[in-house]
Amino acid sequence: MKSVMWNFIVVLCLVSGVFCGRVEDRMMTAIMHNDLDEMVESIAYGPDVNFRFPNDDTVLLAAIREDMTGAIGYLLGAGMMIEQHNHYEMSAVAYAASLGRHEMLQIMADFGAVNHFHDVTDEGWTTMHYAAAGDTEDHARTVELLLRHDVPAAAENHQGQTPLDLATNEYVRVILEEATRGEEL
Repeated sequence: MKSVMWNFIVVLCLVSGVFCGRVEDRMMTAIMHNDLDEMVESIAYGPDVNFRFPNDDTVLLAAIREDMTGAIGYLLGAGMMIEQHNHYEMSAVAYAASLGRHEMLQIMADFGAVNHFHDVTDEGWTTMHYAAAGDTEDHARTVELLLRHDVPAAAENHQGQTPLDLATNEYVRVILEEATRGEEL
């Protein structure tokens, strides 16, 4: 009887492992193909929405990386913990800012994540530092969004750098120069 029970447990574990592996694969495929319907189905029948991929990314971080804006609200509504970090200790908010994903940040703000806009990394980088270091028009829009949510434009990281010091995009520089003048008053 013990042998039969052990065999049943082994088979159950193997089947469960295969199912979970397939769900993770389906989830990554859904993210890479920007397939929100597949993502929703994978989460509904698969692991907790806060599971991590083998590279330590969360589903939210993977969706940000793959520019899957439509998934952000769904994931946050499904209970995704926004404060989780990747193996570089970067939060979803910081990651979105670094990529200039202002629409995603607005969705996060709509879900009450504004307090995470003010997070500071171990190196002293704020979300504004990440946004300012980018060189696209989307980074400029991200800087504007962060300013609307009162993220400081003149905060120094541990190397004494402000977001303005890191800015490479001329439009970002102009926005930050104007904002820092306002903070000095």
